[in-house]
Amino acid sequence: MKALVLTIAAAVVVVANLANAYASVSAASAANANLMEKNGPMTSSTQLGEVFYLHSGVSSMEEEILPTVAKNYRFNIRQAELLHYTPRTLVLRIQTDDGPFVVKSIFADRDRMSFILAVEHYLRGKGVAIPQTIPMENGEFIFFCNGTPYTVQEYVEGKPLHITSKSACTERGRLLGHFHACSLGFNAGDVKPCQGIAEWEQIYQEELQTMIGWREQYRSSKEKEHQLVMRSIDFFIRAGKQLLRILTQNQYFSEVRAEPLERQFLCHGDFHTGNVLWNEKMQRFTIIDWEFTRFDYPSVDLGRLLSIIMRHNNRWNEASFSALLSGYLEQNPLSEKQMELLYLDLAFPHQFERFLRKNWFEEFTVGEIRQFLQREEEKTRFLLRALER
Repeated sequence: MKALVLTIAAAVVVVANLANAYASVSAASAANANLMEKNGPMTSSTQLGEVFYLHSGVSSMEEEILPTVAKNYRFNIRQAELLHYTPRTLVLRIQTDDGPFVVKSIFADRDRMSFILAVEHYLRGKGVAIPQTIPMENGEFIFFCNGTPYTVQEYVEGKPLHITSKSACTERGRLLGHFHACSLGFNAGDVKPCQGIAEWEQIYQEELQTMIGWREQYRSSKEKEHQLVMRSIDFFIRAGKQLLRILTQNQYFSEVRAEPLERQFLCHGDFHTGNVLWNEKMQRFTIIDWEFTRFDYPSVDLGRLLSIIMRHNNRWNEASFSALLSGYLEQNPLSEKQMELLYLDLAFPHQFERFLRKNWFEEFTVGEIRQFLQREEEKTRFLLRALER
């Protein structure tokens, strides 16, 4: 969902009693829902005593969370803005007498939330810029509302920067390499860890099945979009099968899975431009939204970033890839066998499988589909050749 800017349309003064105020918020939300059905989206606000709760009528969820935040953190909340809402995440920006904060959750269990917080704490201690998590009065960092865990973090000013030059590729590579290098040594302790590389073989097999199933489903389709994909799909299936065979025979792949977790890399899991904010005043990048973090391999984050660079360029660009990789290796040098596994995973058509699974071919124009397929095929061919050298 795109960020929703929730502005004050009307303020209704109610008594300061929390229960009555909460009922007023619920009533306002119901009224908004009726108006939205009749007239389309609108915004509104309700004043809780001296506190403004801003909401959009999209969900009553924030109405339940905000009183809990105010109670647990002793905040006087004046405004709230819904920044992000999906079936997996909820992010609110709140303005308090103590400044702005972010209330966020992934809809996951305590173990998962605890792992994320432990990763963030460790990396902050190593010098990686990550928003601070704010403790409640009792010292705990996680609170629950309707069974869902939430945290409160500092609000970080910044904006995403597009990667439009080779120097920007190098700079972002350095940032990612620094974070990966800093991640070594992390010990989850009693927190249940999440390990991605242990599942690679299964992931490769499942993604191949997605491609094969799509080919069977649309083999006879007369739609131009489907026919365009059909011209390329055999190449990606062949490449995927070849890379799966290489993976299962790769000695270092067996070794790295058996390594103690302290000697394995942590990955962000969703390292794209929107999750890297540049603060001009402080002259630094801050990495946000760690809900997909796990023990994994550098190719996971590099591949995500590379796909963004390719999309911005509208093509595969070897010079941009080289700039990205050189910046990365400045901060996190890899051995020859580590580089081989990196190239192997980058070569696998993960992004093509995602294109099929998420039905992007239904959203893209014919020209966009053609560009996407061309750059993904050129990337895979380049990396396959690199593996053979």
